[in-house]
Amino acid sequence: MNIALTLLFLLTAVRAGAIEAPADPEFDQMKEFMREENERIKAIKILNLDLERSNLELKKKEIEVKLADLNKNQSVHIQASDSFRPSAVKLAGIFVHGDGRQALFEVDGTYVHAGQGEQVKEGVLVKEIKNDKVILEFKDGKQQTFILGS
Repeated sequence: MNIALTLLFLLTAVRAGAIEAPADPEFDQMKEFMREENERIKAIKILNLDLERSNLELKKKEIEVKLADLNKNQSVHIQASDSFRPSAVKLAGIFVHGDGRQALFEVDGTYVHAGQGEQVKEGVLVKEIKNDKVILEFKDGKQQTFILGS
């Protein structure tokens, strides 16, 4: 390791013009070795970053699949319920991703997420999603506004 640091110091000094490079073939070999070593280190760092990015993308896909399965299971549970009361709906959260918005509702103790224009349950449509509120429209034409945090 000390040899590598010494070589790096000498190479830096030569590049900066502080010392003049001797006309020694061993010195040229050392410079070439340091250049190749720097290239290998850069390649390893790039590979590590690519691996980290791939792992993050894999985790993201796994979460998306789990979320889709969860939404599918919860939607089926709510559609099987015969009684749906607007008072049984609570707004649990609003998620903004890119241009899209999703609202998370708690309906009779079950969490369901839906986007604007999607149904929370048959006959209950998400009319509009804003930063702090969501408007639901029921099949009878009535609308109800849910404010986040209330």
